[in-house]
Amino acid sequence: MHLVKIYLPLNDPDGRALPSETHDRVKQKLTAKFGGVTMFSNAPAEGLWAHGGKLEFDQIIVFEVMTKRLSYDWWKDYRKTLESVFQQHQIIISTHTVDIL
Repeated sequence: MHLVKIYLPLNDPDGRALPSETHDRVKQKLTAKFGGVTMFSNAPAEGLWAHGGKLEFDQIIVFEVMTKRLSYDWWKDYRKTLESVFQQHQIIISTHTVDIL
C-alpha cells in the first residue's frame, strides 16, 4: 500500500487566502479517484525556505490518500494541474510504502 501526501498552500503567491472551493475541488477529486482522503487543515503547517536569495513562507495543508498501485503518469499530470491552479512553481507530492496492520 502507498501513502501519498500532497502539500498545498493556503494562500496565493501574493499572500491572499485562496477560496475554500479551491481545496474542496482537490478533496472531491481525490475522494472520487481513491475512495477517500485525509486532510490536515485544523492547524496549518508552516513552510520556510530560501529561494532566489530571499526567504519565502507558506502556510500549508496536507492531503493524504492511500492506494495499492501508483500511476506515476497520473500523479505527474495532476501535479502540473495543481501547480497551475495554486499558482506555484512546484507542488510537492511524496509517497511512502506502508503496511496496514
